[in-house]
Amino acid sequence: MMKIKCNVIALLLSIFFIATSEAVEINLLGKLDDVQEHVADSKLRLEGKYAILKMLIDCQFDEQCELNLIPKLEVIVKEKEKNNVMYKGFLTYLKWEKSDLEYNIKYCQSAEKREVRVAFADCYEQWRQKEMNHEKINRQEIDKLEHERYMCIKEKMETLASRGNIFAQAELVNTFEYLKDSKNMSAWSAKVQSQKGTPPFDLLLKCPELP
Repeated sequence: MMKIKCNVIALLLSIFFIATSEAVEINLLGKLDDVQEHVADSKLRLEGKYAILKMLIDCQFDEQCELNLIPKLEVIVKEKEKNNVMYKGFLTYLKWEKSDLEYNIKYCQSAEKREVRVAFADCYEQWRQKEMNHEKINRQEIDKLEHERYMCIKEKMETLASRGNIFAQAELVNTFEYLKDSKNMSAWSAKVQSQKGTPPFDLLLKCPELP
């Protein structure tokens, strides 16, 4: 499963939440998980999962690119040889999220956020390849690969965070929560909160979703 975390930094930021903010959590990775839960055929489920995940990774989790997947998936679901409910289910979610994707395209773009998403895409592709190339995978291996993905994200976020990228700093709060490292989680949370009132903090507050 790909449901990666409860967004700790979003909970922390909620203390300062601006009532006029219109951004909502889209969480397309979570939506892909939801689609999988309704597909009994394991072959179709995994085929669809890895194909759709590759589309999101190739987009580097950019909303405009994700929005452009709608016509692409519409073509795929009409192809008889691609008779896989995974595509149709994910297309339905994408259409439901269209207005929120459009909002984020207009109001939630920044160079810092793009940097973080590029790093996410690299770690997720490494994870996707490893999991996909396991002929049979058990719960222990799934957990091991998930942990490796988190460690990849941690390494990349620490590099970006040290340069002052507030989105990377916020993601480290989530990562250290997963790693049960309360000391580093608190330190990065304090670093993020210390920037309250700055334009980067305001953008993070309005548009916290990653990847």
